[in-house]
Amino acid sequence: MKKFLAYILLVVILISISAVPMGSDIVNAAENGAGEEEEKQGIRFASAADEKNYGNKYDVKEGDILYIAISQKAASKIKYQTAGWILRKDPTCENGNCTPMGAGSKVELPKNPNWLVYTDDEYEVPGKKMHRMDVYRIPKKVVQDEILAKLGDIQENEMLYLNTKLQVVRFGSPQTKIHVELSTIKNAESWANPNGFRQFYDQPLQFQSGKGGNQKLVKRIRLASNQSDVLENDWEDPKEYRVSDPVTPVVFKDTFISTKTGKEYKLVCSYVRPGYVPSGGSCGTAGTAPYFTRDASTLSRQPTMSLGGILVTGLYKETDVRSDCNCSQAIFIPEQSTIGGKVETSKIGKKVPVQIKMKE
Repeated sequence: MKKFLAYILLVVILISISAVPMGSDIVNAAENGAGEEEEKQGIRFASAADEKNYGNKYDVKEGDILYIAISQKAASKIKYQTAGWILRKDPTCENGNCTPMGAGSKVELPKNPNWLVYTDDEYEVPGKKMHRMDVYRIPKKVVQDEILAKLGDIQENEMLYLNTKLQVVRFGSPQTKIHVELSTIKNAESWANPNGFRQFYDQPLQFQSGKGGNQKLVKRIRLASNQSDVLENDWEDPKEYRVSDPVTPVVFKDTFISTKTGKEYKLVCSYVRPGYVPSGGSCGTAGTAPYFTRDASTLSRQPTMSLGGILVTGLYKETDVRSDCNCSQAIFIPEQSTIGGKVETSKIGKKVPVQIKMKE
C-alpha cells in the first residue's frame, strides 16, 4: 500500500512540473484588473498624452516608439529572451508560421540596452504571481534614421507590423541561435505553451508621426552633374511646421549667377524628398520614386511637411554648357498616387480624360 501511495505521489509531482510554463507569456492585463500601465501595454508610437503621462518616468517623447510588456516570469531554468525586432510594412503569418525575414519591405532593429528604460522584476498583477514589467523606448531619431529611411514613404496612420527575434536561455546561458520564424522557436524546446509565441509576431503598430511642430524646410541649390557642388548656401525656413502642413512655396530662378563661382547657371530640374532620405549623388538618382522630380518649367514647389523635415533641391547647369542631365526623362508618379479615368469610345485618336491625384 505504501509503495502504491508513493507511486501516486510521484505521478502527481510529475504532472505538476510539466504544467509549469517554460517561457514567459504576456499577461492580458485588462482581464486581471491591473493598473494604467498594464491597460496600455503593447507597442505604439507615443502621443502627446504619453509624453505628458510617462515623460518623467520613462523619458518618452512624442513620436518615440513606446513598448510596454507585462510578462510572466519563467519557473524553470530554460526560458527565452528578446534578441531584437523586425519591422515590416506587411504581415507574414499564415498557415501556422510567421516569416518576417521573407520578401517585402522590412527593417531589423537590434536589441539596444539603452532602449530598456524601466524594469520591475517583482511586478504585482492582482491575483497572479511572478511577473515583471519591461518598458522599451525607441527614440524618434531611430524612427527617422532607420525605420522611415529603410521602409520608404510611410503614410500617417499606416499599419506596420512588429516581429520579435527570440533567443533561448538555458540555465542562464544564452544560446547562439537567434530565432526569427515562429516555427523554429516553437520547436526549440519542449515548451509548456508553444502556441504562446504567436503573440510576438505581426504585432500591429499604427504609424503616428507625433505631428510635432518642429519640422524644418530646407532649400538647396546644387550642380546637376555633381550634387556635392554647392552653388549657393542652403536656406532654412525660420518657420517650424507640423507634419502634413503645406510649407512656404520654394521658388527657383530660371537662371542666376552663383555667388560662389561667379558663373551663370540655368535650372535643369528640382526634386522634393523627406529629410531622412539621403540625397542622390547625380541627376540620375535625383528623382527616385516617390520623391517627385519636376523639370525646368516648374519654378515653384510647395510640398506638405514630412516627419524629419523636407529638402527641396534645385539642380542647375552652366548656361552655356550642354547638360548631360535630362531630368524631364525622370518624372515619377509616387507609389501612393491614384490614376483614374475612363475610355469613352474605342475610336482611335479620341482624347481620354485622365486625372492624376498626387501629393506635390
